[in-house]
Amino acid sequence: MTNVQELIEKLRPIGERIQHWRAEAVRIRAMTDETYASQSVEEARLQQVEEIAGQIYREIETFDAIVAEISDASPAAAAELSDVGNALQLILLEITELGTGMYSVHSGLPIANPAADGSIDIGAKPVAADIAEAEKSEAAPVSN
Repeated sequence: MTNVQELIEKLRPIGERIQHWRAEAVRIRAMTDETYASQSVEEARLQQVEEIAGQIYREIETFDAIVAEISDASPAAAAELSDVGNALQLILLEITELGTGMYSVHSGLPIANPAADGSIDIGAKPVAADIAEAEKSEAAPVSN
């Protein structure tokens, strides 16, 4: 079994790269904003996003394997590392969502309209409106 301290040292570069991955997410968001504005995207950009997502995915796999080894020796130490794993997962999720938006433009599919606050308007009615509409139709008399 490997010394826990040695394993933690293996994790240090992953934690340090989180800032790099966050910066990549900001850069990809800017690329996605440009894609939405121009309604076009180059294949090279799509490949770049895929490569970055793949790198983060591999980083997560490495992180999980090391944490599993740490957990064998010290479950408490492994539990303390959950924030790092969560941060990596959230960055990957964000980049995946941004890439999906870029692919939507590339393929000509309708896309969600991102709002300035980062939320997405997909043109759906609120659930309350659906319920009110259903209640109206149930209350209306049926005519034959």
